[in-house]
Amino acid sequence: MHGLPFAVIAASIGLVIEGEASLGPPGLAASPLAQAWQLALGSPPSHRDADFFAAGGDSLMIVRMVTQLRKAGVAASPADILRGRTFSGMLARLAELPQAASSPRPPAAAAGPAPMLPAQLRWLESGYADPDHFALAWTFVVPPRTPDGTPVDAGRIEAALHQLARTHEALRTRYQLDPPAADVLPEPPPGLLSIAELPSSADEGTVATALMRCHREHVLSEGRVLAATWLPTQRLLQVAAHHLTLDGLSLSVLADDLEDLLLDRPLRGRRTQPRDYAAALHTWLAGASAATDAATWANLDWSGVRPIPTDRTGLSLLASMEAEVGTLDADQTAALHTAAARLRCSAETLILATVGTALAGYFGPPAVSIDTYHHGRDGEPGGLDLTGAIGYVQCSYPVVLACGPGAAGPRTAVDQIGRAHV
Repeated sequence: MHGLPFAVIAASIGLVIEGEASLGPPGLAASPLAQAWQLALGSPPSHRDADFFAAGGDSLMIVRMVTQLRKAGVAASPADILRGRTFSGMLARLAELPQAASSPRPPAAAAGPAPMLPAQLRWLESGYADPDHFALAWTFVVPPRTPDGTPVDAGRIEAALHQLARTHEALRTRYQLDPPAADVLPEPPPGLLSIAELPSSADEGTVATALMRCHREHVLSEGRVLAATWLPTQRLLQVAAHHLTLDGLSLSVLADDLEDLLLDRPLRGRRTQPRDYAAALHTWLAGASAATDAATWANLDWSGVRPIPTDRTGLSLLASMEAEVGTLDADQTAALHTAAARLRCSAETLILATVGTALAGYFGPPAVSIDTYHHGRDGEPGGLDLTGAIGYVQCSYPVVLACGPGAAGPRTAVDQIGRAHV
C-alpha cells in the first residue's frame, strides 16, 4: 500500500473538570462519569438527560470514557456507555456496578520472542510496498506548564515517551518480515523524539510537513515503531505509532498514559500486552467454542451467494472497490438508536441489516454475503481487559442474508443476523 494512512486525534493536556457536582447524588458515579464525559467530548453534560451520541460521541470516545472511569475505580464497560446513552442512563447502569480495585502497574516484561496475533501475521505477509511507513498518529497541544507549574519541555516529553514505550511491549517490539517473527526489546531504541524549530510565522502547510516527519522514522527491523515530533514554538507534539502495534481505539489508551506521565501521575491498572491476547486466542482455538462457531458458518446455505459485480479486474495492490462514506447528524443518530431499540438489536446490527437490504434491492441476488470486520474488543476472552489493548484480535467473517421475495427488509435481516449469533 502506498502513502501514509493515519488517524489524527487532537487532545489537550491537563483538562480542568468543572460543574459536575449537580449531575447526580453523592455516593454514586456522577462525578467520575461527568469527568470522563468532559475528557471525551470536551465539555460537560448539559443536563442529566444529555445524549452522548447527540453531543458528538463515537466509539473512540466510548473507550476513552471507560479508561477514565476505570482509573477512578468504576468498573465500567463500553456497553454501559453504549446502552446507557444518556448521562442519567449511564449513571443508572454504573450505580449497579462493583468498585474496581486499582493495582500497581507491573514493571516492563522481559525481552524475547513474542507470539503474534493473526492480524499481525496477515499484515506482515501482505507484501506492502513500504511496510515501515504505515502509521496511526495523534497530535497534542501541550501547555507550557503542568497544572502545578512544572515546565513541559523537550526533555520532559522525551522521558515520558521513553517510559511509555517501556510500559507497553508493543512499542518496543521489532519485526522480521520473512519469515514473520517478532521479539520484544529490553529497552526502547534511542531517538524517539525529534525536534523541529519553526518560527511563529510558519504557515499551516509548513507546520503540517514538519509534524509528518515522525511518520517516516519507523524501522520495523530495529523495533522503531514509536516516533514523535515536537514543535516547541507552536507547542505541538505529534506521536506516530506503526499500525502493527495498535489501532485507532488503542490511541486513546496511549494518550491517557502519556498525559499521566507528563503530569507525573501514577499509572494505575494493568495494560494487557499482545502476548496475552495471543495466549487467550490459542486457548479459545483449542476449545470446543471455536469448532462450534466454525461449523455454524460452514453449514450455512451458500448456494445463493454470488459475487457483487465489479467495474474492473486485474492486478492491483488492493481489491477493486469503491468506498461510500457518509455521516449521520444528531437527529439521524438519535433516530437510528430509537429504531434499534424498537427492533431490540444494537445500532451496529441495524446498520448491517440495512446495508444488506440495500445491496439486495440494487443488485437483486437471492442472498448477500457481507464480510464483517471484528476487532475483538466487544468481550473479554480469558478475563482480559480488551479496552486496554495494544494490538488486537481480528477476524473477518461472513454474514449471509437471504433476500428472496418476501424475505428482504431490515426486520427480516435483523432476525437473520441474530440467528447467526453475530
